[in-house]
Amino acid sequence: MARIAFCQNIMVEFMGCMSMSAALKLAGHEVEVFIDSGVRSGRFFSQVRDFRPDIAGFSVLTPSAPWALAAAERIKTENRCVAVFGNVHAIIQPEIIGHPGVDAVCRGEGEAPLVEMAGRLNRGLPFDDIPGLWVKTGGGVRKNPPAGDVLDLDSLPDHDRALYDKYSIFRRSRYLRFLLGRGCPHNCTYCTNAYMKAHYGPGYVRKRAPERAVAELERLVAERHPEIINFIDEVLWVNNEWLVKFLRLYKERIGLPFAANYRHGAIREEEVRLMAEAGCRHLVLAVESDEGKRLGLLGKRVTDAQILQAGALLRKYNIGMISHVLFGLPGDTVEGHLAQLPFFRKLDADYLWTSFFQPEDSRKSRNGETPAGKYRFQRNVPPRNGSGPSGPGGPGEPEKGVFPDDKGTGSGTGPEEADPLQADVPVQPDLHRPLFDPRVPVREDNGLAVRRPHDEVSTRAAGAETVPRAGGFPRQINS
Repeated sequence: MARIAFCQNIMVEFMGCMSMSAALKLAGHEVEVFIDSGVRSGRFFSQVRDFRPDIAGFSVLTPSAPWALAAAERIKTENRCVAVFGNVHAIIQPEIIGHPGVDAVCRGEGEAPLVEMAGRLNRGLPFDDIPGLWVKTGGGVRKNPPAGDVLDLDSLPDHDRALYDKYSIFRRSRYLRFLLGRGCPHNCTYCTNAYMKAHYGPGYVRKRAPERAVAELERLVAERHPEIINFIDEVLWVNNEWLVKFLRLYKERIGLPFAANYRHGAIREEEVRLMAEAGCRHLVLAVESDEGKRLGLLGKRVTDAQILQAGALLRKYNIGMISHVLFGLPGDTVEGHLAQLPFFRKLDADYLWTSFFQPEDSRKSRNGETPAGKYRFQRNVPPRNGSGPSGPGGPGEPEKGVFPDDKGTGSGTGPEEADPLQADVPVQPDLHRPLFDPRVPVREDNGLAVRRPHDEVSTRAAGAETVPRAGGFPRQINS
């Protein structure tokens, strides 16, 4: 039996880690997750050291790469384990293996390679020839071929939800994050999906069978009693026939409120009505920029008229709407953004999610050339985080957020958890602000130092108040 430690510095349940953990445990291995809150990092390293891992797995998104490299180097020194990097940053920049803290890079879906690596380490065998991995050896880096076809998602075991239950902030949460598939059909230039589709080849964009997904949801609802479901897929659906079948099953067997990311494209009014009847509470409707930049620079093939038409349908059936917009794009001006205000007033979204353009020039296709566009963007992570490349890149996923108004109290009780801050289920903060507000006292959660989420404290400190909107969203106003 090998021991695998998934290590992260973002307080969110990574669906990729839960998927790989389920596969590893099915093969007889021991798996734990450890979170470095940034407040008491010594405790994090001590807990990893006490676990004595054979493998330390890191889900690497670009903002977390510096932390992951430093943490991996220290963990390797203290534990003499194998450090494996995965997820989108490692796939796009596999040269990260040159860092002394990295022993292997997972360049595809992580379930099969990690199970094989764990098995070989347990038997004392070399693992440098495992398909899907780049492995550092005494003679250099061995760049193995891809692992083969993408996985049939219905063949995987259910996600290992128990992995994160050691932390009450996850165990007590009243909302459930759930993944229905992997990949996005669009080719927006600011997103990694164009690269990922080229990297994985045909079949990368796929969904689980509706029956299989709803069966797992049924079990989770019975066990965990969530009040709302957050589907964190980049888009809720790819195929409309799949969508209708899923929504009918969900309405019949689950019926809980849910939120998801809207897919721009052909959709009929009856399908929007079915979403509402099935319990759809909020949808993220990506606007990104003005129509010229959206169609040109960003490669998002949707017009203002199509966005307004979608928004009108959502309002008609009382589905809350989150609108996303990017700031700081090439050519952006204050005057240009002010000129968009009439459009946004007409759209009348319940919540405006904003991100700042962060260019990166490292995205390359298989032949080394830059794909569809010049830029790759890293989105900030908003309140009530949800979405992003999931398990495909190794451990973890980046995500789009929903539920800015969700203040859930959770369902667990117990004397060891009697704490007034337990009423605040944690929000995934913006990655470019402090993880915690320093004015709030630290409390312990199984070694994880926890404060009230930054966004709630800073909002209250600023003297802002919220006004309820249709669909349950608050609209913030200044007092």
